[in-house]
Amino acid sequence: MKIFPLGIFTAIIFLFPLLSLAAPWSERHAFCIDRVVFSGSYSNYKDQKIYNECMENADARIAEFERNGKQAYENFLRQHEQQQIDYRKENKERQKRKKVLEQKKELANQQEIQKVNDLFSEF
Repeated sequence: MKIFPLGIFTAIIFLFPLLSLAAPWSERHAFCIDRVVFSGSYSNYKDQKIYNECMENADARIAEFERNGKQAYENFLRQHEQQQIDYRKENKERQKRKKVLEQKKELANQQEIQKVNDLFSEF
């Protein structure tokens, strides 16, 4: 009789960590409702089938969704950082081209002024 409570206690100790890894019912329900809403189905029967199928392995689907979400966010950050680097490079090149163009215009203006001065200096 003393072994029975020990067995229950041991079972609880081993099962509790597994239960804590599972998502709460409200999260599974919300996740599966989202799946139903975004399925695009107009049939209550199909919606219920999608929901039931989702609830059967919701924990695995949630874990995969969160893993993919983290990867997508990390990819977004990498792409955003690369876009910023590219933009800075393009902006530097654009500034250089603008500066060279302004120098050319200034040089052309100075040459025109010099030509006009040379023409009037003859008189």
